[in-house]
Amino acid sequence: MYYPYLRSKQNEMLALREIAQSTTIRYSHIMPIIEPVRDLLTLDKTVEALEKADIPYAVVINAQGNKVEDVYAWLAKDGYHNYFPAFICDSASSLVYDQLNSMDLHDVVLVFKNDIDSDNEGLLPLLMHSSVGTIVGRMSRSLKKRLSHANKRLVTFKPDAFHSQNSNAQYANALDELYTEEHSFYKEENYDGFSDFCVLPKELQEGGMTPTTLAIHLTYKKNEDEIWVRHFLSDNQFGRENIQHKFKEAAIHVQEFYATRPKTAAVEKLLECLSEEHYPGLGKLKEYSVWNHLELINDFLANN
Repeated sequence: MYYPYLRSKQNEMLALREIAQSTTIRYSHIMPIIEPVRDLLTLDKTVEALEKADIPYAVVINAQGNKVEDVYAWLAKDGYHNYFPAFICDSASSLVYDQLNSMDLHDVVLVFKNDIDSDNEGLLPLLMHSSVGTIVGRMSRSLKKRLSHANKRLVTFKPDAFHSQNSNAQYANALDELYTEEHSFYKEENYDGFSDFCVLPKELQEGGMTPTTLAIHLTYKKNEDEIWVRHFLSDNQFGRENIQHKFKEAAIHVQEFYATRPKTAAVEKLLECLSEEHYPGLGKLKEYSVWNHLELINDFLANN
């Protein structure tokens, strides 16, 4: 099972709606973890789509800027039944432990964005808590063994799968990069699933100006075990004007790359924009990147 970690920004949520509303693909190997970073009402349509498609999902209820009680009440108010409450944790998570004791929660997902400190005995009561069902994070073999004996679902987490650059032009230094092998080996390593930030930066990014270099990031299956990410850049890398033409330049590179490769629905949609000479906007390009990645991973897991 793949547990992509996504923030509730518009285009990430639109990508989730695309997979939920698909009439040709059953996304039975994806369980997104969603961190609310906007007003909770912006999540309604996405959650409704996931519920209708019977796709399980986790919602972080201790996300920064939201009260735990408010997020949980929002989830409970409409009778949603496919969600798992999730908590972001760190090496000092006594507050999360107290919240688990004070709330009637079941099958909780704990998410450690950094390595779980295996030497921190103070974490064990939290990790072993009876309401915790799934633990997401990188952990030592000894801790993994201990937790698996406690019947916890363990999900390995790779926070740096996507190597974000300070500027799009810097992707030219490595247009093609290994993204992950976790989909091929997580079962061999006795994990129940794997997780990452999808084709997005680890750190939350807000806003931004029109780039001088337009970049389209698409993952693809390089061989039986490896998924790589290719950065398709505009040829023109100067100035901030004529972004529409820069999109055309980058999209032509996408078209050339996929001329003899299988295409996901997201890639088909992107190339449709090219053929219609329609610039979809930077947000839509991010949506296509996430959508493409989710379909790619789901397809691999469905066939292996």
